[in-house]
Amino acid sequence: MPARLPDGEATLHQDVVQQAVSDEDVRRCFAVMCQLRVHLASEDDLLQRVRRMEVAQGYKLAYAENDEGTVVGVAGYAFYENIERADPKHLFVHDLVTSAEVRGEGWGGALLEWLEAQARASGCSRLVLDSNTERQAAHRFYHAHGLTIRSFHFAKDLD
Repeated sequence: MPARLPDGEATLHQDVVQQAVSDEDVRRCFAVMCQLRVHLASEDDLLQRVRRMEVAQGYKLAYAENDEGTVVGVAGYAFYENIERADPKHLFVHDLVTSAEVRGEGWGGALLEWLEAQARASGCSRLVLDSNTERQAAHRFYHAHGLTIRSFHFAKDLD
C-alpha cells in the first residue's frame, strides 16, 4: 500500500506506479480496467485496443501494483495540444480506475499524483479528464484532489 500522510492522502513512490510497456504488462491491467470499461471482452481485446491507440493517439497505460505484485489501479492517458487555450498542451486521462477491493486505500490518489507529475514533466499546463455523470463517487474523488468542472462534454450516438 502507498505510504500515507497524516490526512490519509497517498504519497508518490516511484515503485508504486509504472508504465505498461510489454504485452504482459497490458494484459495484467485487464482485471482492473474491465471494472471501468465493462465492454472489454478479454485481455487480448484490451491489448489490441491499447496498441491501436498508442499509434493513433499516443495513448499510454500505467498501473499501480501492491506489494504482492497484483495490479490494483490503472490509468490510461495521452498528451494533446489544441487551439482553445494560449497554453495548449495538456494531459488527458482516458481511464482512471482502482480495483473495487482496494478503493479508499490511496491507490487512486497515487495514480493521480503520478499523472500530475507526468504532465508537469512534459510541460503541460493542465490535466483533463471526462467522467460519466452517474459516477458520483468518482466526482467526489476528483474534487477532493483539486479537479474542478470546467465544461460539459456533449455526445451523440451515431448508430
